[in-house]
Amino acid sequence: MSSQDLKDQLKTGTTLKSTTTNDKSQPLIEKDVKIQKNNHDQLLKEVSNPPSLTPTTTADRSNPVIDSSAHISANGRNALLNDIKNHATTTA
Repeated sequence: MSSQDLKDQLKTGTTLKSTTTNDKSQPLIEKDVKIQKNNHDQLLKEVSNPPSLTPTTTADRSNPVIDSSAHISANGRNALLNDIKNHATTTA
């Protein structure tokens, strides 16, 4: 198909079949729903003047308990990676 044929088809267009739709996108609002005024001024007054808080004491026990006999030492990951790398180059 040449580009001229395509242009001719686009100019002539085509006829479309008629369709019927059942559009249910509108929100369903029940008949007995009453909309009242929202008093934002009162809410903003309450938020802007918070009540005073009293100080509290807590026993924070969130620190982990580590046994005194536990020791941290370096792992051998770097040595392992070097061994793998050396083994790969010598066997390749």
